[in-house]
Amino acid sequence: MHANTVNRIHEIPWDVHPEQVQPGTPDQSDHDEKPSSPRAFPLEALNNTQRAIVESIVETYGQDPGVVGVASVAALSGSIGRSFTAEGGAAGFSTHANLFSLIGADRSTGKGTSARILMQPIITANDELQRQYREVTLPTLKVRQRQVKGQLEALYKSKEEEPPSQERMVELQREYERIELELKQPPTLYTGSVTGAATVEVLARNDEQVILYSPEAGDAVKVALGRYTSDGGTDLDLMLSGYSVESFSESRIGRGNHHLKAPCISTLWYVQPILLKDLLSNQQAVERGLAARFLYASAPKTDIPFDFGVTKTIDQSVIDGWHQLVGRILARRGQSPQGIECHPDSLEVFREFHNMMVTLRNGPYRDIQGDLGRAREMAIRLALGQCVADAMSRGEGPTILQPDHAERGVAIARYSYSQFVHITAPLREELVRAKLTKITAICGGVGGSVKLSKLRNNHGFTDSEITQILGDYPNRIQLKTPPVGSSGGRPSPVIVQIS
Repeated sequence: MHANTVNRIHEIPWDVHPEQVQPGTPDQSDHDEKPSSPRAFPLEALNNTQRAIVESIVETYGQDPGVVGVASVAALSGSIGRSFTAEGGAAGFSTHANLFSLIGADRSTGKGTSARILMQPIITANDELQRQYREVTLPTLKVRQRQVKGQLEALYKSKEEEPPSQERMVELQREYERIELELKQPPTLYTGSVTGAATVEVLARNDEQVILYSPEAGDAVKVALGRYTSDGGTDLDLMLSGYSVESFSESRIGRGNHHLKAPCISTLWYVQPILLKDLLSNQQAVERGLAARFLYASAPKTDIPFDFGVTKTIDQSVIDGWHQLVGRILARRGQSPQGIECHPDSLEVFREFHNMMVTLRNGPYRDIQGDLGRAREMAIRLALGQCVADAMSRGEGPTILQPDHAERGVAIARYSYSQFVHITAPLREELVRAKLTKITAICGGVGGSVKLSKLRNNHGFTDSEITQILGDYPNRIQLKTPPVGSSGGRPSPVIVQIS
């Protein structure tokens, strides 16, 4: 492991050890140094079956390994849903395997093809689920609905002669409402762009589990950012609860009352790069932690390849292996969630990763510390996915989350956070420049100054923000302490505009 000198805005030294950077110390990076590239996606961290399909897609269709790798992780996590939990990865907590995945890729880059290949086992299972519903379940439901309705009507008619059992009436009414919900829409494993209200209904209909999947998810992101809310604000409560698999309740005019005990939402969203900026610059999405919950990948700009008339295909055995793996995991749905204990050495891997991230959050990445705050949880979710995939590839049930799984989960998490830093770098630089402009306006021009205390108390700047701006723009503003005057006393430090 080595601590590299990097541009603070652009690159996190992901291999730094906590003892190599003291918490709270200012970053000493050379700001003239060119930003290093994001980490390469760790293909070696993937389950063998998963890695085979990812490498085949990359080679056959010329896709970016990170984009395909993250999409495969998303499909895997979506198929697991609520079926397994990692116990004690973080002290006292159960962690699910569901993930929010957001991939930035330009149009006409083949993302739809790779997404369809990776999601095909889920799409196929979904088609079969709905065929069974149409041909078998639906006719039975309609017959049963008529029976229940008739029984309810008979009970109401007999009121005058003999009071019906209240318990029996409630039981029949609940069954009637359940049948109505099941008749309203067929079962599904995944859905595309839907409003919050529609997502609640989909969850209620499908054992409170769903994959939000779209190879063109611009509308889905806009929905999450409040496109259909009356005040234009975000509608994030359901998404946040669905990520954490925590109970969700709402009462709204037009929506009615809804309660979900343990909603579980996974996402695989592809968006234009500009929409990544919209999400990551949305104040509510950032402040409420939605942006911090995503696994990120963004395809780099590359030249469009020529067609040389060479036909490439993915080996059928690779496709079959992927379908078999995902199919085995999907077959586990509907059963009670199974807890997977973490090996003690796995806990140490997660702890070391957490401490490394805390060091960075306390030091050079204080400005985005909140966005890095779910690192250990993200690594545990990823590690659980690999643990399940390894066992299911052998036709077995998972038992222990081993240190190898933990290391692989950390490796994928590091990749995602590296991507996050690069994606947000322009936004963060823009924000810092805006704050610099505000300070220079307060100073009133070159040679002007403002007391440090006034920036804090009157203009809302924090010490960390001021320190960051001073470090990023040493040729524009400087911190100075005026000499002691004739009246004595301790002079207040000031910010002076020097250019």
